[in-house]
Amino acid sequence: MLLVTPEYNAGVPGVAKNAIDWISRGDRGRVLKGKPVALLGTGGGGGTRYAQGAWLPTMRMLGARLYSENSLFAARAWTLFDDEGRLTDEATREQLQTVVEGFVEFCER
Repeated sequence: MLLVTPEYNAGVPGVAKNAIDWISRGDRGRVLKGKPVALLGTGGGGGTRYAQGAWLPTMRMLGARLYSENSLFAARAWTLFDDEGRLTDEATREQLQTVVEGFVEFCER
């Protein structure tokens, strides 16, 4: 699972956290156990560093296999995309490609 998160007031967005909480109830509680998860994000000046960090205890508690070899903390999202929502910043594109390729290798292991 690629969990691409925004950051609200240096934390996890409530709606996203609620969705993960709901899928982890009851018999579904094992839905992420042993599953590979990569945390990514784009946002303000810090590029979602706090939000990604805030997801760690939840993902660990759910038993997810966290990918930590590469990260994407894309700061100032509004400067990285065009009006149609396409990623136009080449450095961010390259960083994203590195993360995704590394995550695919992680999943295959």
